[in-house]
Amino acid sequence: MQETRGAARVRVTVDGGVLDVELLGEAARTGGSRRPVLVVQTALEAEELLPLARLLAASGSCRVAYLRRAGYGAPGSPAARGSVAGDAADCEAVAAALGWGPLHVIGASYSSAVALSWASEHPGAVASLSLLEAPPTHTGAGERLRELSVELAAVHAESGPAAALDSFMRLLAGPDWRAAREAAIPGSVEALERDAPAFFGGDMPAVLGWRFGPDEAARVRCPVLYVGGGDTGPLFAEVGPWLASLVPQTQRQTIPGAGHDLDLTHAREAAELVLGFLDSRPTRTG
Repeated sequence: MQETRGAARVRVTVDGGVLDVELLGEAARTGGSRRPVLVVQTALEAEELLPLARLLAASGSCRVAYLRRAGYGAPGSPAARGSVAGDAADCEAVAAALGWGPLHVIGASYSSAVALSWASEHPGAVASLSLLEAPPTHTGAGERLRELSVELAAVHAESGPAAALDSFMRLLAGPDWRAAREAAIPGSVEALERDAPAFFGGDMPAVLGWRFGPDEAARVRCPVLYVGGGDTGPLFAEVGPWLASLVPQTQRQTIPGAGHDLDLTHAREAAELVLGFLDSRPTRTG
């Protein structure tokens, strides 16, 4: 696979503003008839899933739309929703605007929660889910996540968003996170610091308030792929088994040596797993 750089944009009007949706590869050129894929931006960094999205577009089997969520991206974007349900409603609006039919949806970390909630509320809109390292809100590590949010809020109040961001990223990606991010996406550290208020003021409270139990899971009808990192650590280690226990059609895969940010550090391996999963599904086009 090679990365595809050609892109076009669609602006989707939603409650409170306009969302920026980037069309990649075949979708940018002609709209095409390939498998329709929506990649939903995760928390903190608007561009984090773009390398993965470009690899999917370059595969020749997908037309890919990349959604920058509320609170991020271009001027005119609404404020961060502060709820997973609010972001899921935005996904539904984007799907209607694209008109591609049921979508193969990809989310990582926070946006995995968004994708699951959307598939539960609007099962006819989602053809499949590919989820990378979903939040541990409902696992045994959920209490640690809540404790962490309190700790980060204290750092945020005392020292500001940049200090809180550094504390959080050190936990997820280690002390050299800045160099790793810049190597993968030049300018990403500046973007992270710029968008940190959307994370601490919107996404963090949203993921703590996310509700997904047996009732919500029963409404998810589509096939599900869950990809975890082999070195993800205790905060996220239980998420795959938890999801598989609720959504029995979940297929689980692990990327050895990868941590929580596998979508960025192991984008090629993640893309290959997603494409293998999608290739096993019947092609449905809008």
